[in-house]
Amino acid sequence: ALEPGTDREVVMANAATAVPNAAQILDAETIRQTIKAAPMALGLRTVTYFGYVLTTILSLIGFATHFYMTARQRSTSYGVLRAIGLSPRQLYAILTLEQVVLIVFGLGIGTGLGYLLNQLTLGDLPITLGSSAPIPPFMPQGGWEGVTNIYLTLAVAFLVVLGIATLLLWRTKMHRVLRIGEE
Repeated sequence: ALEPGTDREVVMANAATAVPNAAQILDAETIRQTIKAAPMALGLRTVTYFGYVLTTILSLIGFATHFYMTARQRSTSYGVLRAIGLSPRQLYAILTLEQVVLIVFGLGIGTGLGYLLNQLTLGDLPITLGSSAPIPPFMPQGGWEGVTNIYLTLAVAFLVVLGIATLLLWRTKMHRVLRIGEE
């Protein structure tokens, strides 16, 4: 990286005189700008972004459906827990904790597998500038700032969905399941 205020053309001219036998001198910033503006790269970034958004939306819908249906299916068990003295607040806390543990383990396993696949597959990709190997060699790196941003986005989204699903269960009065036969 160049220091701020450094003239790129002067650096390129100095590099050409310092290495007179070089067939070609490539400027990484110029190549990066060219690749960034290429239609194929723009298309791939757009498809990747929309894939992320669509996957997130479908995951949230699946999570909400699973949470709601599982809670309804186990309503008799929750009624027994209520009968032995569990308060409605404790019941919903157990339901929420169960889903939070599920989400945290899922994200942890997914991140671990993603990192492993990153290390196993990206290192073998044929990334070159022309016919020569890149210098320095290509080393796959994880974008942990991006992962953190995705985790924060997903945490907010899952908490909102969890809150809505819990509210729906509260409105159906699931915590009163054993009292139906008494009325």
